[in-house]
Amino acid sequence: MTAFLPPHLLRLFTPAQPLTYLPHPEPAKHDRKYRTQMGFGGISQYVSLFEETPPPPATKGEKRVVREARKQAAREARSEAKLTEGKATWDPSTDPNAADSDAFKTLFVGRINHEISESQLQRKFETYGPIKRCKLVFDKITAKPLGFAFVEFEHERDMHDAYKHGDGMKIEGRRVIVDVERGRTVKSWLPRKLGGGLGGTRRGAPHECIKTSGRVDGGSSAGSSSRRDSSTGGSSGYSDRRDDRGYERRDSSSRGGSSYSSSSGRDRDRDRDRDRDRDRDRDRDRDRDRGGGRDRDRDRR
Repeated sequence: MTAFLPPHLLRLFTPAQPLTYLPHPEPAKHDRKYRTQMGFGGISQYVSLFEETPPPPATKGEKRVVREARKQAAREARSEAKLTEGKATWDPSTDPNAADSDAFKTLFVGRINHEISESQLQRKFETYGPIKRCKLVFDKITAKPLGFAFVEFEHERDMHDAYKHGDGMKIEGRRVIVDVERGRTVKSWLPRKLGGGLGGTRRGAPHECIKTSGRVDGGSSAGSSSRRDSSTGGSSGYSDRRDDRGYERRDSSSRGGSSYSSSSGRDRDRDRDRDRDRDRDRDRDRDRDRGGGRDRDRDRR
């Protein structure tokens, strides 16, 4: 019957070639028969040599919560040791950059635009009096500005005017804060990197910091209390404010107690006008930004 099939179907019924005979391979080294032939056996002959002491207790792995708490405690200990060492070695009077400057004539300026130059900053504060030196502070490693500077005036009264009226001044699009140089004028003063400073925006964890920027404790509270005392009690606020900054204590008679107490109202009105102008500028900038966003959306559509 298969004789009538075509060749391609007859090929299906053709028997295949016989399998090639291969000799039996040698046993592998991990084979039990091979180990027995080579003299390898179990450990039963060595059991009598084992120690008869009970096994050590089982150790449990450290939980994640415990591990994170241990690491956090170690970080806090290292940070506390670093702060202690920094407080012991910190001495602003030995700073070579401020060796030939007068601390009672120097004004601290913070939150400066990083693109501003010393000459531009000096021109802004020259309205209060002649300036002897203007020094921007840069990072020692990256050589980038840190956002604050020290301005030394020729006269101490000019520094007082700049400290009183320069706070909140807008320079190159940013409002700056001014303060006296507390490092060399206030005893037991510490910078923010050593746990001191004014304000509470960088105290540590988010729940420890305040949300509003500015000097909310220390200097601002002292300044506000001095203004209240000066408005109610004549020149006592002026003396307290000067003592808090480390200046010499002056009597009201040297400035004229009645004239100074009467000028506290004018100072308060001037501060109120300055705050009103600052809020007006902020609202104007916000409206301008909002209007520019609408124009960009209109152009995009």
